[in-house]
Amino acid sequence: MRHIQFENADSHSIALLVKGSAFNQQELMANYVTPLKHLGVPTKDIIAFTLKYNEVGKAPAKFIKEYLDNLLPGLDSLGVKYLLVTDANYFKTLTKQTKADPHFGYVLPCQIKGFEHMQVILGLNYQQLIYNPDLQAKLTMSLDTLAHAVQGTYIALGSTIIHSAEYPETPQSISATLDKLHQYAELSCDIEAFSLRFNEAGVGTIAFAWDKHMELPLPVTMKT
Repeated sequence: MRHIQFENADSHSIALLVKGSAFNQQELMANYVTPLKHLGVPTKDIIAFTLKYNEVGKAPAKFIKEYLDNLLPGLDSLGVKYLLVTDANYFKTLTKQTKADPHFGYVLPCQIKGFEHMQVILGLNYQQLIYNPDLQAKLTMSLDTLAHAVQGTYIALGSTIIHSAEYPETPQSISATLDKLHQYAELSCDIEAFSLRFNEAGVGTIAFAWDKHMELPLPVTMKT
């Protein structure tokens, strides 16, 4: 494995994990380190390491685990607390998630035994921007998320959207709650069906809201 120190330091709190073909110091500075510096993250806190792939350029789960067995202890010895991972398969192994893309903008704890104190942020390989410049928004989001995590200002996306909610469950409480909805001149309603087929759809869940910070989900236990 190879590494790059962007400034000499005895310890680093952030490890940028990138595939070898993208391991170019100038590009890493331009796409990750300098933007993080502008967000208030000291350059000396960042160190970059290569991710390993097999002879055909793939990284199956077992291969990743074996590489992480060597990499994580080394990162831990450097004081690393945050991992910016620019590979979806490595991210999924580190966090034990089945999908990577939905986790852009989130901070997840490492699920590898002995390294649960590390926090994992899904990044983006800057080389993807060559083929799809629109992905810049995802890269920017990942860097913003990392900066907020390091600075102690991270708030999970969506966690402040709903300020209050009610969850009636019994027939009596549901009936009483529906009666209360008549006091509002306008309501928003969100209905989820069991299927996209009209003859199998039914109503899976239904929720009402009367402002942008309120949610009132009602349980539906059978198709209607």
